[in-house]
Amino acid sequence: MANRPDITNPRAAADPVAYMDAVRESLHGKRYKARALDRLELSPGLRVLDAGCGPGDDAASFAREVAPEGSVIGIDADPVMTAAAQERNALSELPLNFREGDLFALDFPDGTFDRCYSDRVFQLLRDRQTAALGELSRVTVSGGRIVICNPDT
Repeated sequence: MANRPDITNPRAAADPVAYMDAVRESLHGKRYKARALDRLELSPGLRVLDAGCGPGDDAASFAREVAPEGSVIGIDADPVMTAAAQERNALSELPLNFREGDLFALDFPDGTFDRCYSDRVFQLLRDRQTAALGELSRVTVSGGRIVICNPDT
């Protein structure tokens, strides 16, 4: 498909932030991001985890939806992505923060979040997907919602 980003492109490894920006701005990216946002069913006051937040654009979008009473935490195992997210949102007054995090050992108590979201992460986990989903389930409140996007698989 012409509008679908090529995840095998060596530029993705060379500049992962620029690659994520290109994906977000592609027609395919805009379409699936809109569907994911719909499935999250965000509303003011919700607590949201963006697991694998990349440069933080999705988390910022979520924070606009849950503000002012809600909050969003974005985690990423890649310090380059975490730094980009922090830099992009440094002047934001949104209820949003970013930190490095391990999807297999989330540093949050059980039932911390109303919504959990993960985009382009599970496709990289292979045989560890069940463990990661277990952690997302653990930190999501009963009756909460988990949305996982793997558009490149």
